[in-house]
Amino acid sequence: MTYSAPHWVDKDGNGNPTDTANGEKDYSVAYTRNTKPSIGAKFSIQGLPNNLAIKLRAKGSDGIEIPETAAQVNGNDVTLAVTASSTNWPNTIKFYDRSDANKAFKLDWEIKVGDAGWAQVASTKHQVYLTLNDPIKVAGANENQETLFNLGCRNADGVTVPNATVQAIWNDFSDRIVSRVTPQTGKADLDLNKGGGQPDGMIYWEPGATICRTVEDFLKIGHTSCGTWAQFMEACLNFQGINGAQVSIVNAPIPANYNQSTIDYKAHANFGGNVYYLSYNNLNGNNVPNNLNNGDRVLRFQSNNGVNGGIFYVKQLNLGGQKFVAIPVNDAGFPNSNSQAQGNKNARAWFGNHAIIKYDGKYYDPSYGGNLFAAKQAWEDASLQHFGGLIEVLEYNAQNNSFAAIDFLLWIEKDDPKGVLNTKINP
Repeated sequence: MTYSAPHWVDKDGNGNPTDTANGEKDYSVAYTRNTKPSIGAKFSIQGLPNNLAIKLRAKGSDGIEIPETAAQVNGNDVTLAVTASSTNWPNTIKFYDRSDANKAFKLDWEIKVGDAGWAQVASTKHQVYLTLNDPIKVAGANENQETLFNLGCRNADGVTVPNATVQAIWNDFSDRIVSRVTPQTGKADLDLNKGGGQPDGMIYWEPGATICRTVEDFLKIGHTSCGTWAQFMEACLNFQGINGAQVSIVNAPIPANYNQSTIDYKAHANFGGNVYYLSYNNLNGNNVPNNLNNGDRVLRFQSNNGVNGGIFYVKQLNLGGQKFVAIPVNDAGFPNSNSQAQGNKNARAWFGNHAIIKYDGKYYDPSYGGNLFAAKQAWEDASLQHFGGLIEVLEYNAQNNSFAAIDFLLWIEKDDPKGVLNTKINP
């Protein structure tokens, strides 16, 4: 999203341009730190003489100065062409917040008519973002969204180096409350309770919601899965000109003992017949005989966005020691569990793979927030609780020589053995 000039329009002259229905504007702008801003202005002033030279100048926050420059006069309109400041922005990330009079970027405008002295003509306040470095554009993606500037500059205000910037941005992810900026207002509603009961925060795996696949759509809709959450954090760093962040994919291991699933299922279903297994795509074998009896059951392992049919379960589950559990509807969390994620206190908790961020050798999980981790093993030990598989239960009909699906279940094969890396994390 690009806000078109002019970025600030106050038609009634009250210094508070909130009447958007009548064309008033109060758009945010962004610059790279330690650069010179260029600013233009137009004022409507009645009663000016038409035979005298008119000049304008402005002094702003943190020493920004627009030098005295000849203005163009057309009737009551006095226009200053876009003019470079004689001084630089501060050499730090900065968030000038228009909602706070003490933090907004303020410009005091003065006019000089002929040989008369300088007189104040107006004071304006603005929301400005100063980034660490020039933003890195993402090829083929329209991600120029104010939320990305806001999240970075608001959290890293005063920071001057990349690693501290990443840490400051991560702090906003870690508490699991990340909010969007309402377009054209610059306002981030941090309380997750927007009018009408709709969540204004950004949500991970909202039950029943459509999953968007791009950062641009995520910023419009507000809920998505792990891959886009990881891309979103990467985009926040890119907008500070920080490169080197990588999206790391975590793949679940294949089950270690498929036969154990048949034993566990018989106990779970109180089933006295024969039970066999068929691994995902039959890549890891099966024990299904050629001749089945009527009513025999086969546990067919499924892929869940993974490469081998295995799944993992995240921390803080409360499954009561069960080996098989029903799949929650609409990708919701398990009942009575506590798998806390972004904007969601009981998020979906089982996956075939997962996306996290690697930066400077450390691992960040934007979807679930919390801590950052110094190594793959540390992330797995702190984040995962069980391993197992997604299973379709088939029942054999001897009369028709066919199978019918009678259930889909999640199998918990084992707890995560701490200190041993079970998943494959790349990179």
